[in-house]
Amino acid sequence: MSEPGDPTKPSMPPTLDEANRDVLSLAEFKRRDARGVPRYHNFYLLFAAPPDSYPAIYRDQPYYQRFATENSKLANFLYSSLQVIPKTGSPAQYLEPFESLLYDAYVTMRSYGASDDDLFR
Repeated sequence: MSEPGDPTKPSMPPTLDEANRDVLSLAEFKRRDARGVPRYHNFYLLFAAPPDSYPAIYRDQPYYQRFATENSKLANFLYSSLQVIPKTGSPAQYLEPFESLLYDAYVTMRSYGASDDDLFR
């Protein structure tokens, strides 16, 4: 259980409805393909993309808006932490320390009804 005020944990544990039983395990979420790209692909861009970039438009989606509202500490922590990822080359090695937090965000947004296709584009 997370400590009160811990910015790295969602404020409420997600509860999965019947539509979201197929949520990936942490190991599946982190699994890399032959090129080293993690299964969650571009999910991190919800937090890393600059406000004026194309991926930032996904922050307007209801699942992200709800996550950012209900889990503002985690959303802000990921946003500020992932802004330092180099824009060239593979970001995978820089993302490794944040994968469990990204997974928490993923599970929470899946519990809001977002699909893997919605989140990993």
